[in-house]
Amino acid sequence: MIVPDINLLIYAHNDQASEYAKARAWWEVALNGNTPVGIPWISISGFIRLMIHPRVLAQPMDIAQAELYSCDSDFSRFPGLRWRNPLV
Repeated sequence: MIVPDINLLIYAHNDQASEYAKARAWWEVALNGNTPVGIPWISISGFIRLMIHPRVLAQPMDIAQAELYSCDSDFSRFPGLRWRNPLV
């Protein structure tokens, strides 16, 4: 299993990063390959924390625009959380 760190997430998302093209290409190869890719929750939460912080990015992401994709319908009990079941 491939377990990428938070830097690969950040570089592949931030097109202003010097490593953007390399990281984006790496993700495409990894996700389309035969080896499973696992993204730990700590990397996901760290990515969100850094991407919404104004000291990290000149134009940080707006967390209000985030949408969670999950098959767990229990997320519907959280008012204001935008989520979708990608299998429906």
